[in-house]
Amino acid sequence: MQTLPPVRDIIGLLDAIKKERAPAARSLLYDLLDQRCKASNVDTPPLDALGAASPENDIAEAFFAALLELQHRGGEFSLHRNPAFLGVSLPSLRPLMNGAGIDCPPDKLLWKALRQHPAYEYSGNINCKDGKIRRCWVFRRAELFGFEPYATTSNPCA
Repeated sequence: MQTLPPVRDIIGLLDAIKKERAPAARSLLYDLLDQRCKASNVDTPPLDALGAASPENDIAEAFFAALLELQHRGGEFSLHRNPAFLGVSLPSLRPLMNGAGIDCPPDKLLWKALRQHPAYEYSGNINCKDGKIRRCWVFRRAELFGFEPYATTSNPCA
């Protein structure tokens, strides 16, 4: 039964590729899968047959890039009391983005994209830093490039 561990590796890589949304990570996992399949004398399925990178991922990444741009311009927008999380209220955020000349996708497209992002924690009412309760989108900072966890401010230049 020496063939069992490679089969488990192959199945694990297939599952990982199906779950992964980032194109670069999918490509890396696919290369590993290809190596395992060749070593086991098994045909590697085409990458397209394993699902596609999510188009919503591009929308979410553009949104977080816009937040980084806003942050670098001095915008303060994270409302979550816990510095490990980034909490944003879209109704409060849109005027800041529009004022900075940064485009934001329509709500329905953005909502779907944000829910599927790997850093997504939840969407709901939170008790904000200013004591008000707002409906916010909450993300784990550790999984967002440029939004370091446990930062004292959302503006790293401050």
